[in-house]
Amino acid sequence: MRSAKRSRESWRIPRRSRLKDITRRGPAASSRDRAFKRPAPDAALLAIAESVGGVEWRASRLDIDAEIARVYSELDPAKIAPADIAASLKRSGEWLHQESFAESWFENDAEVSAMIDEMSGQDDDAITGAVLSDLLEKRRGVWTERFLLMALWARAAKSKNEGRYWRDFLILAHELSAGRPLEDVPIMAAIAQRTVSAALSGTPF
Repeated sequence: MRSAKRSRESWRIPRRSRLKDITRRGPAASSRDRAFKRPAPDAALLAIAESVGGVEWRASRLDIDAEIARVYSELDPAKIAPADIAASLKRSGEWLHQESFAESWFENDAEVSAMIDEMSGQDDDAITGAVLSDLLEKRRGVWTERFLLMALWARAAKSKNEGRYWRDFLILAHELSAGRPLEDVPIMAAIAQRTVSAALSGTPF
């Protein structure tokens, strides 16, 4: 996911206290970098993590569903009523059109190309539906992890502008983890549409 990497690199390093909290619990650099398809945490983040005592995370693996449940339980119940969840999903569904950090959120690999080729001649809506229900459904866990890690990163961000996204990221992770149909998650439908557009326009992977 090229955009996740871009988003991570464009946002600032978390405050010292928050980074220590994240690294102590385990979801920090190694898990986050797996989600961004990087082989290892970058040197700067390693140095900061080690300087605040976050050494034990290095060999740990993050239990995605458990971490989502843990962080989600910290939210004010009054702010996660069904109407609040719907409003959050609607907001995040607009990110691909409104936020630079999501401008290149789409799948772009050989499997996508093969699917597009196989469905050649069908209309874009049919292809988009297949990408959503088949390809993205198979990658639900990957996107769930990415949204959780982005939530943790945004919550730790120094900038209020960056930090304001963390609950929406967490709600996305929670809803995907809970099995909400992808067609009911606007951002996933938008990702499917952009995936098809990128493939048909010949964007290289």
